[in-house]
Amino acid sequence: MTESRKPKYEEIYSKLRHDIINGTYPAGSFLPTESELMRGYNVSRTTIRNAIKLLKSDNFLKVTQGRGTEILPVKPQEGYAFTLMGKTEVSTHFEGYDTEKIVGQPSIIDIIPAPKEVSETFGIPEGEDVYRLQREKILEDTSFLYVVSYLRREDFPNLEENNGKIYFLYKFLEENYGTRFSSTKIKITAVGADFIQSRLLDVPLGSPLLMQKRRTYSNDKIVEYSLSYCRPEYMSISVSTSPEDVQHDPFLTRGF
Repeated sequence: MTESRKPKYEEIYSKLRHDIINGTYPAGSFLPTESELMRGYNVSRTTIRNAIKLLKSDNFLKVTQGRGTEILPVKPQEGYAFTLMGKTEVSTHFEGYDTEKIVGQPSIIDIIPAPKEVSETFGIPEGEDVYRLQREKILEDTSFLYVVSYLRREDFPNLEENNGKIYFLYKFLEENYGTRFSSTKIKITAVGADFIQSRLLDVPLGSPLLMQKRRTYSNDKIVEYSLSYCRPEYMSISVSTSPEDVQHDPFLTRGF
């Protein structure tokens, strides 16, 4: 049986992407010209252009007329542990990895018709326009987490003007829209990587991923619905909870 391989442009995309992440092409610098890349990789102009198109769509590059193809920056991640309201704590762990090396790509923002699950979550008609924000988290030269967030347009007017500028969503929404997040509900399942997740996380199609469905609240209103896809060898999640009154509420013995 013949082994299936990625198209050549995806191989070039992966190589260039890796060089951008590890700093071979630092932020603010420019990619070599198409002709130089063609000679360097011994491929056609069409192959190079397709690879660059993917990098642009993932917010790694910006093409400026008369200047060239500029490398966009990544920024350090400021930590993953967080505490929910009340007596529940959730933390993420990266055994064997230095979390200070986590970096984030700026969010890609577009406006799409709300899928059924999104419309049901927000209580809006299916197909009503919502914001979709896509972003990646990178650890030691590898994208390990892909996040898709959905927001109502009426809650965050003109958010699309910040395409490519938002690195940390909750911090941005609090500082620019005054949104205070009060709680979140998360459902964790395992899924197989689809085409997009396979490409972004650099895993074979159908590989197992850790998926989190998250509903984030401001007071009693859902303001964000997100889907996160993580390479399971990178992250584990711990949840701890305690009752209000340990002596009179033996909740851990109920229903087990």
